[in-house]
Amino acid sequence: MKHELVQARDATGMQLRGQNSMLCGYYRGFAIVTNLNSKARCYDVVVWAGRPGADMTAEANQWIAGYAAQHPVCIGGGYSGQALTAQIAMDKKRDVTAQSLIAYYNDVTGWLAANGMVSGCGSCGAQDTALYDIGGRIAVLCPRCMEQMAQSAKENQKAAPGNLPAGIVGAVLFSLAGVALWVVVNRLGYVAAICGLVLMVCAFKGYEIFGKKIDMPGIIVSVVVALLMGLVSQYICIGLDAYEVFSEYGIGMMECMRAVPALLADPEMGLLGAYLPDLLMGYAFMAIGSFSFVRNAIAAQKHGGVLVEKLAQRTGLPAEAGNGYNSNIYQG
Repeated sequence: MKHELVQARDATGMQLRGQNSMLCGYYRGFAIVTNLNSKARCYDVVVWAGRPGADMTAEANQWIAGYAAQHPVCIGGGYSGQALTAQIAMDKKRDVTAQSLIAYYNDVTGWLAANGMVSGCGSCGAQDTALYDIGGRIAVLCPRCMEQMAQSAKENQKAAPGNLPAGIVGAVLFSLAGVALWVVVNRLGYVAAICGLVLMVCAFKGYEIFGKKIDMPGIIVSVVVALLMGLVSQYICIGLDAYEVFSEYGIGMMECMRAVPALLADPEMGLLGAYLPDLLMGYAFMAIGSFSFVRNAIAAQKHGGVLVEKLAQRTGLPAEAGNGYNSNIYQG
């Protein structure tokens, strides 16, 4: 038995994203996003559509109310800002849920097309659109408005006051949480990838809070701070190991910490060769764990610090009334 969204994907040609919990794309010319709502045990289906020169709020709300009355599987919905939302309940049988979703896709696109509604750009109404995830907000925009939005965001980012020195301080202070985790995990005998990721995330967050914004200098500073604090973490681990050995001779912890460089430089002890692999492994885990995070931060700079992902591109002509959709759809 296939996952319901996989079946819906196969029937509509839309794409699965978000670990198969979201189905998005264009179906019959309309931008559609379907998200799993596990708390309500339903799928939230959003279709973007409007009729040029007309306010279809009343008609669309009337239609979704009528649809819910005739189809108990639809447990709620409404129309606002060119977004028609419906909640399609999950059935115990996934095949049934899949058929409910597919039926709704056909019914809603049929009604929208029959009433002259199209998925136009949310800013200018143009129909050569794409479906975007803009910092967690879904929008339907044409290439021109998307470029204008990105340019405006870049200008706002440049105009926003920043404080590089304060950002550095913030990155260092926040990364101490990652240092603490690194040391604790090391004392337990492990080096986990999450240690490096926490170091990197904390450095970024600290820079953003103290420096007021994350730009390319902020990204570079945060990465460098995370790397240096990884070195500090391993330094502390070595000092603690030395303290375990020398404490019985009355040598204090701070003395052991200060002696770390000399201990590492002593070729007879061979500590450098013993601890260097641990540090390199920690950096490897840091790179693996934080790669996508740093990549997204860099990619966000193209749009003024906001991560933008194109979910789907519209192809073909706009849907039109009278194109052969189901004529038995509730018309409101």
